[in-house]
Amino acid sequence: RLRSSGICPTSRGPRRPEVTWRRTPEIERRFSSTRGHRDANDLIPVLKQSPDLPANALRSFCERLGVRAEMSPSTFTVDDADLLCRQIELLYGESAGDPGALRNVIKPVYRSMFELLSGQARAVSAPVLETTPLLAETADGYRFLPASEVLFAGTPGIKERSGLAGRVPIFVLEAEPAAEAPLTSIFGCRVLEKVLDWQPDPGECSLARGELVEMRNGLRQLVA
Repeated sequence: RLRSSGICPTSRGPRRPEVTWRRTPEIERRFSSTRGHRDANDLIPVLKQSPDLPANALRSFCERLGVRAEMSPSTFTVDDADLLCRQIELLYGESAGDPGALRNVIKPVYRSMFELLSGQARAVSAPVLETTPLLAETADGYRFLPASEVLFAGTPGIKERSGLAGRVPIFVLEAEPAAEAPLTSIFGCRVLEKVLDWQPDPGECSLARGELVEMRNGLRQLVA
């Protein structure tokens, strides 16, 4: 009965053991940082541990309840990703365009999340997080939008070369190999390069009429 009840005191309120994380060095590495004052407690439900409790007894009790300890692609789930994305929106919805928050918190957290989702990308048959908010650069600045409305730029500089920078909602991470598979299969994002329809524009001819006739005759002579 305890395993199915929200008895665990966490940084995100009472939670069931199966969705609670015990603080470990791996969780610290991925979600805590002195730069940007980022702490794992603010992003994921981390168990509140009293320093007075014996470490071995607490570890044994957590294992019996099913509290998760090691964070890895095999233990991080799609539901964890949804909760993390919604927490990012809750914390930074009003300051998403702040350069410090983007550089030190939002982008590193997204990168860690996609690394952890690498094992889930092939397991889903259809996007399940299409309504989950993702941060995108839009014509109105940085905004959180449903994942299905966001484009992912998989090639460096493609949004500038295409002339779409700031005109369509493009995800804040660009050219991240680990992000493409989870974004398309789990979040339902589209890849910018695959939805672009390129149309050639040769411009005005730089040859005079006589030069154009001469060039065409030369080309015909080359035909086998």
